[in-house]
Amino acid sequence: IAVTAEQIRFFAEFADKEGSELVPTDDASLGMIMSEPYGVVGAITPWNFPISMAGWKLGPALAAGNAVVLKPSEMTPFSVVCMAQLAIRAGLPAGLINV
Repeated sequence: IAVTAEQIRFFAEFADKEGSELVPTDDASLGMIMSEPYGVVGAITPWNFPISMAGWKLGPALAAGNAVVLKPSEMTPFSVVCMAQLAIRAGLPAGLINV
């Protein structure tokens, strides 16, 4: 859970960056963010590391201004459903993350 929170936080830092703004990286390279919302993003996650994999899909999609339809593995659906419920409790609008 803590790793997934860090993943989401990482992408959230870029949510307010405009256009092709340069962003700092951990090494000597430069990073450039170009975000353009598509509206709705579909994401499919595997059975292994269901919360972490969902975080890698949700973070960039939400930071770019998209809603997400997330289809978790049929082997681990409840963990992602709980994650979406927690997101609503944390203040995300209902319907922004759909499982």
